[in-house]
Amino acid sequence: MASTTKLEILTDLSPFIKVYTERLLGTPYVSPSAQDTTVASKDITISSNVSVRLFLPKLSDPTQKLPVLVYYHGGGFCVESAFSFQYHRYMYLLSAVSGALVVSVEYRLAPEHLLPAAYDDSWDALKWVCSHVLDQTHPENDQWITNHAILTGFSSAAIAPAGI
Repeated sequence: MASTTKLEILTDLSPFIKVYTERLLGTPYVSPSAQDTTVASKDITISSNVSVRLFLPKLSDPTQKLPVLVYYHGGGFCVESAFSFQYHRYMYLLSAVSGALVVSVEYRLAPEHLLPAAYDDSWDALKWVCSHVLDQTHPENDQWITNHAILTGFSSAAIAPAGI
């Protein structure tokens, strides 16, 4: 049975672009997984524009240090989410197999937020991860990153280069 709902077009630049009032693609959002036998995940709000989902694999030792992988989901900066089923499952498996602490970045999407908004959000997320090196006792630091991330070899100049 065909759908009788007609989508409203906001902008029509046929045959190249049509902007609709709602997204046509995307998978459902899923909640972070509680402590699990393999990988735990949780959501962190960095700013009003940026959130991340952290994935921590099962630790063999409570003081174990892990490599960090910062992941920016696909979708051409206009579809999907770090919190979608597709990317949650992928990051869960990647963390479990690689043994890395994964930081999956949720950035603002176009067309509601035109580029470079997604770039700025992505940069803010990376600076947030790296900021854990500069002040490991800051109360807003995430304990998973502070306690388990291998963040050596960074300097303040590498985290916030002059002029940026």
